[in-house]
Amino acid sequence: MSLEEANSRTKRDGNWRANEIKKLITLYAEKFAELEIMCVQKPIYEWISKKLLERNIVKNQLQVMRKISWLRQEYRKQNPGPTGGAPSKWEFYLDLHKILHERPSLNSAAAETSEIGLDDSSEIQTSFSTDSQPSTPISITAEDIDTASERCSPEENETGKRKRRRTENSDVVKIAKSSFEFMKVEANKRAEMREELKTFNDQILRHFDRMATASERLVDAMVNCAGNSPHDL
Repeated sequence: MSLEEANSRTKRDGNWRANEIKKLITLYAEKFAELEIMCVQKPIYEWISKKLLERNIVKNQLQVMRKISWLRQEYRKQNPGPTGGAPSKWEFYLDLHKILHERPSLNSAAAETSEIGLDDSSEIQTSFSTDSQPSTPISITAEDIDTASERCSPEENETGKRKRRRTENSDVVKIAKSSFEFMKVEANKRAEMREELKTFNDQILRHFDRMATASERLVDAMVNCAGNSPHDL
């Protein structure tokens, strides 16, 4: 199935079947930890959308985000809480309970919205339905999505800042080490060049010394020859 066909089918397929929700919950469980700590969640919803497409389930990232939001809301409604009560008969309750029951203080605002590139004037409304649940309309505007990162808790923002600072510091250290290694190599090259130049100069000086000595001997020989010429006899 081509991407164009998938997008076309996505526009007209806004409902979810029970087996599709089961697969969505499986993928949601796999990425739950990342969704809880990350402010910008668009790449995670894109990943889930692609994994669903591999299973011939065509849902875009916005539909995935909305469905997960709806599942979380419905789970909170069905959950009897610490006061007890009859267990829920909702078919997805147990699957979601395995994911959510140990995390009562979920940051629902951060988990239910994500930064997805939409026009400022766009508003998309889709009804979700299953084989056993009535359709539930959920409306999410572009303004809600664009401000998702601002809804993260201060602790999450501070954690992200610390991670960025550590990354930046690590990059600075790497650059400093690379610069030091480069300077060290260049210094060694210059030292080798100076040594080679010194050796070359020494060889030239010795050569000139030999030439000077040979010239002196030649002059002495010429003087001696001139002193013993036949005109002097």
